[in-house]
Amino acid sequence: MISSLLCLLTLQAPLARDAYGVPVIHGKTMDEAMMWAGYSVAQDRMWQMEMSRRGARSRLAEAFGPSFVAADKQQFQQFYTPAELQQQFDHLPSKMKSWFVAYTKGVNKYLDEGNLPPEYAKNDMKAEPWTVLDSAAITINLVQLFGRGGAGELRNLAMYKYLELQPKVAKRSLDVFGDFAWQNDPKAIPTCYPEDDTVKPVVFPNPTPAQSLKHLTMLPDLGVFELLPGIRVVSLDESKRKSELLATPFKTGSYCVVVNKGRSATGNAMLLSGPQMGFTVPSICHEMSIHAPEMDLAGMDVPGVPGVVVGATDDAAWGLTTGVADTEDIYVMKTIEQGYVVDGINKKTKLTTQDIRVKGGETVKVVREDTEFGPIVFEVKPKLTAFARKRAYQGRELQSYEAVAGLWTTKTKQDFEKATRRATMNFNCFVALKSGDIGWRYLGEVPLRATEFDPRFPLPATKATAWKGIVPFDQMPNVWNPKRGWICNWNNKPVSWWPNLDTPAWGESFRNNVLVSHLLPAGKKTIGDLEQAVVTLATMSDTYSTFAPFLQGQETLSTFHGALMANSLDASIYSRFIVELRKLIFTPTTGNFAGADNFSLVAQPDVMAKALRGETKFDYLAGRSASDIVATALENAKNATGLKPFEVSTIPVPAGSGLAPIPYRNRGTYIQIVELGKTTMGRNIVTPGVATAGPHSYDQADLARNFTYKGMNIQP
Repeated sequence: MISSLLCLLTLQAPLARDAYGVPVIHGKTMDEAMMWAGYSVAQDRMWQMEMSRRGARSRLAEAFGPSFVAADKQQFQQFYTPAELQQQFDHLPSKMKSWFVAYTKGVNKYLDEGNLPPEYAKNDMKAEPWTVLDSAAITINLVQLFGRGGAGELRNLAMYKYLELQPKVAKRSLDVFGDFAWQNDPKAIPTCYPEDDTVKPVVFPNPTPAQSLKHLTMLPDLGVFELLPGIRVVSLDESKRKSELLATPFKTGSYCVVVNKGRSATGNAMLLSGPQMGFTVPSICHEMSIHAPEMDLAGMDVPGVPGVVVGATDDAAWGLTTGVADTEDIYVMKTIEQGYVVDGINKKTKLTTQDIRVKGGETVKVVREDTEFGPIVFEVKPKLTAFARKRAYQGRELQSYEAVAGLWTTKTKQDFEKATRRATMNFNCFVALKSGDIGWRYLGEVPLRATEFDPRFPLPATKATAWKGIVPFDQMPNVWNPKRGWICNWNNKPVSWWPNLDTPAWGESFRNNVLVSHLLPAGKKTIGDLEQAVVTLATMSDTYSTFAPFLQGQETLSTFHGALMANSLDASIYSRFIVELRKLIFTPTTGNFAGADNFSLVAQPDVMAKALRGETKFDYLAGRSASDIVATALENAKNATGLKPFEVSTIPVPAGSGLAPIPYRNRGTYIQIVELGKTTMGRNIVTPGVATAGPHSYDQADLARNFTYKGMNIQP
């Protein structure tokens, strides 16, 4: 009796922890719960939160010295000042502002106790008080990383300029460029199938060759090597490199599956969600459950961001994946002193400065130059040329927090629609409801562009190239209870008519074909099917289904079926085969695009397959037969120097844990599997654990090693 009473009191304490150290919070109000949420995540991840706020607010060099100046400068020139952060915060609904305030109080409660992580002393740092703007900056940084796309125009222009220099390409450079940067592949699997698509298609640019050539003549004459530094800046290479080093979010991806009651073996809706954010120690994500009079929810949080990002309540479970839509454009303009030129009219840039303090060095002053086409991100000063980045969501990223928070109280389709309507960032959002229904929406603000220009190249800064508005929410792709009874996505294209625009991502060999193949067999789906999907995605090649027809009749790999298993010689040969095949098909014509990394990025498997079938504009085979090229590539792969059995990628574990790294990295940083029945039940995992140090920093590692899960604390 006494034992039961003590157990009850422990469970109802404001902050308790389950067997895996996951915070279980009970608040008399939501504000009180958010205070304990901030306190608990600070207990587990304060140093990680310190790194996140410094990275978001351009203050890494202040702590770590000159090697971090470039990352701070890059971040400042494409982010926000304190006043701009405050403006976004002020536009949040009052209850959500109070959550940020309460979360901040919880973090500061922990800091005031003085039991700081040892990294502070090691780096001779003091822990400054946490502020709501720290959390706002981390939230905005997070949704920018995972919810934006595009700005690949500089990369494409550099590729086009490279092709112009290749003797065998010569005047066919636009044809070859079109092969590598295709707009819409009908073989690419969409999230919403045509039979379920009820949305009127958006009119996207689909330029003719003549329009593309006219567009190119409007751009400044720049060479490949003049463009390369800009590509690195626009892609935020330095910031991402530092983020991975500091165990803060740096990688985008994610998969999700929802199954409705009609296809479920139990008659209950189910959800599998696996956000792919990269693997570090400690994990980039965290976990908690929050219980207050307004709601009970559990799932994944990101340290520094109040509440749960991907999770479940008793009424609903939801997941998010990166949308990959083109939400940004690069504009090119002629520069003048303290300004730029648009349609022959001189304009002034707006200058914003900030001092970056540098540990062990002199303070560095950085400047952000804003134009009507966004901040200038790169200049070729000898050519009086600047490139600006225009963003559809500019200054309104934090509004997407409203959409996520709206999911915490979603019970119906109407609730889901109301919540997601607030999203400004591009995500695939999935929901499974207790009613047994499922839904998906393609979210965010996507520009309506002038159709006479080529969206793959930088736009000249003129009135003619200005955006014509934003795709209306009701015209964005969506589906509710599709005919198949399930919806799945692994960052694939939303619907058949949606083009790639500036980023050639979606084609026949895109990775979601693995997920779809797993779900296609007839019959009712079970939780076991969703669990097996995680194993399948982690171990199967996403290109094998595309190249299997070409391998028929070949003795090498005759017993291989696409599984990239540890120590498999066939898996090793197949991986090398793709490399050798790419070289054989394209290098005689295009060269290797100045390096192996560029080559694999540009000459994607989709283009390789089309070239073998003779479906490209340019004939890369040049009289050679596809079967001979495949046979030679297989022979070269088999005879490759130093070829060893396949080594799988691994997930790190904390030093000193005594555990070996976890094999098969291609899975969710966080994974949850939820069934919404009479009582909603969920299982999940945060690899390798929720804490930075101690046993809870690695007590989920063996679960991950065996592809197993622990229970979620959804009910109070």
